[in-house]
Amino acid sequence: MQIDEDEIKPIVSRAERNAYRLLLRNDLDPFEFDVAIQRGRVLDGKVTYVLEISTLDHAISVRETGIPLEFLERSRPSGGDAFARVVDHLVPGLIENMKSSGHVPEAMAR
Repeated sequence: MQIDEDEIKPIVSRAERNAYRLLLRNDLDPFEFDVAIQRGRVLDGKVTYVLEISTLDHAISVRETGIPLEFLERSRPSGGDAFARVVDHLVPGLIENMKSSGHVPEAMAR
């Protein structure tokens, strides 16, 4: 079943908000990051999505591709779902990239 773009927007928006909440739960200041979810490739006849988390200046970013729509649809503010596991998987790489580049957000510098 094909879902039209107007139906996808609120799902993506909610998943992005949940990703910001998950950053906060990982002791990162969500105001120092940009979260974007965009349409990705079609795999097995289904559209997948790309999650990118970056610093506000976009100097450092991490991304996950191939995220099924179902992960976005089932994401919860409290976490504990497949989408939350994707975000939680990206956070250590984001922190490591920031540390290795000397880019330490305010919240981590304290």
